[in-house]
Amino acid sequence: MLKRAGKHVLILDDVWIEVSLEEIGIPKPSSSNGYKLVLTTRVEQVCKSMGCKVIKVKPLSEEEALILFLSEVGPNIVQNQTLMPTLKLVVKECAGLPLTIVVMAGTLRGEDDPLIWKNTLRELKERIGKVKEGEDKVIESLKISFNHLKDEKMKHCFLHCTLYPEDYEIGKDKLIECWIEEGFIDDMGTRQEMKEKGHVILKKLEDNCLLENITTKFGLHHIKMHDAVRDMALSITRMNPRYMIQAGLQLEELPKEEQWSPDIEKVSLMFNSIPEISIDVLPTKCQLLTTLLLQDNPIKKIPYSFFTNMPCLSVLNFSSTKIKSLPNSISELKNLTTLLLGGCFDLRDLPCLSTLQELKKLDLCGTKIEEVPEGMDMLIKLRYLDLRVRTLKEIPAGLLPKLVHLQHLGFQESNEKTSLKAEEMEPLKKLECFTGRFKDIGELNKFISSMQQSKKNLIKYHLQVSSDDMGRGREKTVTIMLVQRDNNRLFSILRV
Repeated sequence: MLKRAGKHVLILDDVWIEVSLEEIGIPKPSSSNGYKLVLTTRVEQVCKSMGCKVIKVKPLSEEEALILFLSEVGPNIVQNQTLMPTLKLVVKECAGLPLTIVVMAGTLRGEDDPLIWKNTLRELKERIGKVKEGEDKVIESLKISFNHLKDEKMKHCFLHCTLYPEDYEIGKDKLIECWIEEGFIDDMGTRQEMKEKGHVILKKLEDNCLLENITTKFGLHHIKMHDAVRDMALSITRMNPRYMIQAGLQLEELPKEEQWSPDIEKVSLMFNSIPEISIDVLPTKCQLLTTLLLQDNPIKKIPYSFFTNMPCLSVLNFSSTKIKSLPNSISELKNLTTLLLGGCFDLRDLPCLSTLQELKKLDLCGTKIEEVPEGMDMLIKLRYLDLRVRTLKEIPAGLLPKLVHLQHLGFQESNEKTSLKAEEMEPLKKLECFTGRFKDIGELNKFISSMQQSKKNLIKYHLQVSSDDMGRGREKTVTIMLVQRDNNRLFSILRV
């Protein structure tokens, strides 16, 4: 394809090792074919080994560095002549490195207290002064921005982003849901309030230039970490709290037992190629492990003993794997608050869940289960339940009224067998987000009346009503969604 493209310039970004152009299908550039190849790297030897002309990117001049810093730090600081002498010294310590300049400016944006500026300058000098030969001064200087996050939970929110693969674009809403699952956002009156708090935290991290705001070509809002910022965050997670992160590395087996150190708290092995969990590499010393992320792996089977040494496990994600069942040993996870199995299209069998009484979130969307898991009526702390399952044969009578803390509830609208009754929904006073199906208009009217009388907090819902009593060989469907306008909630009804 490149050969047919005519004259062009190809850019390979962030190259760490020598790349064989022939192996990856890139024609060797020459004067005759008009191809140009540009690569960026932090390793000069890579350029030399690939026969490239080395062009070193020089640091910004003092004037350029100052202009960049002032453009990021905020107008009230630019106009504050009292701060200017200290500000220039801070810029000087950034050594003309654009990323360091931008992050430091974000850290001090709008801060007009001279003492904070002087303390930041002192901390910057101390950190850089302690850097040993061969260590990265950029990482040490970036840690100052992390340390200036005053809220400990905000720091945890930031470090959580390292659990994703390098350069991964994380959906903002999805990330905030993860923060809620981890308990980084304090429990509030509603889930919506927690999400709003999450967006405030996200904005603070973006303003501090620790996270980059990305808008996809589809208009979706994502964030991502700059490579150097991620390196800084990873250096923190190697100390306290301890993370093991091997996400998106094309691993084909779990890390060896010796890598599962006793002080590890969070493990991310998402987006790999692990087909099975071998008994030979099962971790045996995970007494402090709280989070285990194994989503997006082709795992087919989980050994019975896998969960036996994880007494503190709180968040477990096996989404988008090929598992067909879960071992009974999952019942030993007494502290589990989040169990994510969405997108496990082969999952048909679940053990009794009655002992998982701390569970707050259960996602079974897209699985092949035919029955609601045994013991679900005991999960009275559930806040989030996704049962959008086409194969589900029924919703047991009396189940939903026991789950009075539900804020998010989802059933498959196209599955007639999980049609709901209004009386089953009436006790769910805290419900905010709801997807489901009612058998007929009568049940829908009862639900609407109940909702109006109890002043439910419903913010978002998608309902479907169907009836085959029209005497015609086709189904009549009414889809109902919420329209919110100036705090007045209205029903928008679409008949198909």
